[in-house]
Amino acid sequence: MAEIVIENMEPPGEWILLELLHAHQTVGDKLVITNTSKELEEQIRRKTRNPPRMLDKPAHQYCKGRKTIILDPDARLPLTPSEAREADCIIIGGILGDHPRKHRTREITRRTPWAAARSLGPLQLTIDGATYLANMILKGKTLEEIPLIENPEIPIETPLGTTEITIPYAYPEQNGEPLLSPGLKKYLSRTS
Repeated sequence: MAEIVIENMEPPGEWILLELLHAHQTVGDKLVITNTSKELEEQIRRKTRNPPRMLDKPAHQYCKGRKTIILDPDARLPLTPSEAREADCIIIGGILGDHPRKHRTREITRRTPWAAARSLGPLQLTIDGATYLANMILKGKTLEEIPLIENPEIPIETPLGTTEITIPYAYPEQNGEPLLSPGLKKYLSRTS
């Protein structure tokens, strides 16, 4: 079965940590995080007893010579269950998105010319959301069978009371709610 390889492209920080930990909860031992700094590795190790495999080398070096798919929002073809199951590595850009998108995954795609670029649809996903979708596709679901919530309004507590913020990404839907990283609401409450 394919490994899910997240190519970290962000400096250490709380939001990236929350998403990487949630991605690890989602796929367990199938997760490899590449391009990590010592600081990020230490942050992850402090938060979990069974951390994912973490490497300081980039994903294109780790996956070289293996059947690889890069999840690139600009790819023309969608990821299918049969392609996902045949892959050795499925690379996800570890990017905390920009709004509007800056197309940073192209950097990974350019460095990995032997890999097939596939899309998870037209919406910008979070790292953990893309991990969830890739995992569901590995389990046989098609993109059309996985519901998403676009631009969810998230209630958060602030010193002035409860307010809602809109997050400009798509999240997998679970029980009618966006599937958020555990701790994200608390983080947003503190930083909003």
